[in-house]
Amino acid sequence: MTTVKEFHEYLKRNLDNVGLDPSFLSRYLNEGFSGGEKKRSEVMQILVLKPNLAILDEPDSGLDIDAVKAVAQAINKLIETGAGVILLPTMPGFYDI
Repeated sequence: MTTVKEFHEYLKRNLDNVGLDPSFLSRYLNEGFSGGEKKRSEVMQILVLKPNLAILDEPDSGLDIDAVKAVAQAINKLIETGAGVILLPTMPGFYDI
């Protein structure tokens, strides 16, 4: 990433990957995160780093089904890049492992 615009696009894409609307960042300043938004933002922070290995302990706990699907899809994309993932899910049926 070389420009602010590219960074914003990268951030938006990663927020989308875990099912978060980019507007939630500005809302956070006024209202704070819900439990599900906090969990998804934690997963997004890990994925943005593009790790070679990610250790994820119950990244789907406390999430509704739509959020679990979004998080699982984002983690599956990470796996497709060749990254190693140690995953301890509460809902294993959503992951391509």
